[in-house]
Amino acid sequence: MLNLDSYSYSSSASAAGSMTLEPGKSATVYSGNITLSATSASEDSVLVNIVRKDSGDLKKPILSSPKSWRSPDAEILDGAYSQSVNDIADFEARIDGVVKKLSTSKSGDWQPTYLNPFTAPKILQLQDLPEGEYGLELRVRNLSGIWSPWSDLVQVNIDRGLPIIGSEYAISKVSPSKVSVELNGVRDAGTGLCATELVNPEGWIVERSALKIKPELSITIGEQRAGRLQTFDCLGNGRSAKLSASVGFTPATDMKRSGKWSSASSEYPVGAMKCSGKCTAYLATSSVAGIVLGAGSAQYSLIGGAAKIARAKKSGDSYEATSIAVGSRKKSVKVQGSNFILLGIARAEVKISDVAEAQSYALEPDRSLDDPIQKALNRYGFNGSDFSSEWYVVPMGRGTTLEDPTLDLCSAQFDSELLRKERRQVLANRIDNPYLFLSTESVRYRNLAAAQQALSEVKLSYNNCVKSSGGTERDGVFTKYEFLNLPKIPANLVSEQNRVIVHAKIGEGEAMRYLFGAYQYSGDMFTGLYVVRGSDSPFTQEEITRWLEVAVVMADRLKSSSGA
Repeated sequence: MLNLDSYSYSSSASAAGSMTLEPGKSATVYSGNITLSATSASEDSVLVNIVRKDSGDLKKPILSSPKSWRSPDAEILDGAYSQSVNDIADFEARIDGVVKKLSTSKSGDWQPTYLNPFTAPKILQLQDLPEGEYGLELRVRNLSGIWSPWSDLVQVNIDRGLPIIGSEYAISKVSPSKVSVELNGVRDAGTGLCATELVNPEGWIVERSALKIKPELSITIGEQRAGRLQTFDCLGNGRSAKLSASVGFTPATDMKRSGKWSSASSEYPVGAMKCSGKCTAYLATSSVAGIVLGAGSAQYSLIGGAAKIARAKKSGDSYEATSIAVGSRKKSVKVQGSNFILLGIARAEVKISDVAEAQSYALEPDRSLDDPIQKALNRYGFNGSDFSSEWYVVPMGRGTTLEDPTLDLCSAQFDSELLRKERRQVLANRIDNPYLFLSTESVRYRNLAAAQQALSEVKLSYNNCVKSSGGTERDGVFTKYEFLNLPKIPANLVSEQNRVIVHAKIGEGEAMRYLFGAYQYSGDMFTGLYVVRGSDSPFTQEEITRWLEVAVVMADRLKSSSGA
């Protein structure tokens, strides 16, 4: 309690004190920095004077790393410095030696305190800096009128120009199962691109390219892919668009050919053909084609067009493709030459529409990752870079401890809970989140035997739940489960004997909800993916298919990190 007078409380251990400040008197809080006085203005009003003691000489401002300035709301001052100076009244910049007063932003999550009871403190964000490439120094003035020294000089490039999303694209590489499409029409004339992402309807980033020019998407052969394309420069300026894409590949064996051809050796993909002497191959196709050679060089052209040279080049398991724009109508692509190996011709069709401005949001630092154990576990489940920027991923309450249970599927009895060594559970959330619960959980057990026991227990609980159409939860109440159909399970999850995949309707009435869960084990590690919808919004089969694709990502992380 504030000690504003000499009033004594009979029931208090404190010798004196009062919450009442009489007119004409003043009181100073314990820190000595704030003095309050009151003067009566009328019977029903009072004038309160708050005097803040000068906090002393201000230290030189410390700037956050310009590499972190990737969204308009990124803060310019280092967080530790901002917390040490809570009475900033103004900011000034020295830009290439010229002093300029800066406008400021308001803190979006400000709450009144005794230090700032009426107005939000001023903060400086990226959006407050002038555009251009220059040397930047900053200083701050406190409420007492004292200016700090100038900060250290940093070179910055503030670019508010939006990236461009055009429709041009080409085929760059082909592997045995994928075609890489180069988005030539996506570019930025300022700082260059920093991230280009393809986002599914749930906000999960299914594809990401960090290339500053000509970003690439890698698409499985025969797959129809659709989503939201979003691209950002390195200062957070962004645009988005609808994207649909499909790719295919026709091996040389399926092309029309003339000359002397034979099957290529086993070092080349199935369907590759070897030309001995002079040969020609044809394929009628549309959109964009990519000629793929395994060895040597050859001429290529559209029938009736000028010929150009394609050369074989390989990197890892991918072969470089020579791209040619065919157009919307089918035309014949001709490949001719001597003594070369032809793998085939890839085809890609990409449609981009509804271009709009996109917003990038600054990520809040996750202090739990300062713990080496949590940092290691973070490799397995959700992290902030998995979702588009309107989502945030944070640890659950007690999610970095062993205090809460891990397994609760249809049962209260899991003895393996006592055999856990480390745990990390995180939530993914955003404004207008369509899910009641969206989470991953990563657990390291004490040893392999403990993890195998946990797997056996969750399988037993699941099988009993299927037989009994429900199970007894931790509160002792029997909860009804109705297990629903699952789409085709991807082959690249962990092995069937090391997983449990669930699609179920749980409970009845107002408590009813829908669960998609993927429980996967590898070595001494477990990763759980939990997605819960409300009673009025069951999963569609297409949505579950996309979450199964996310479960594949979790499986890949689990297998690669555990050495399986």
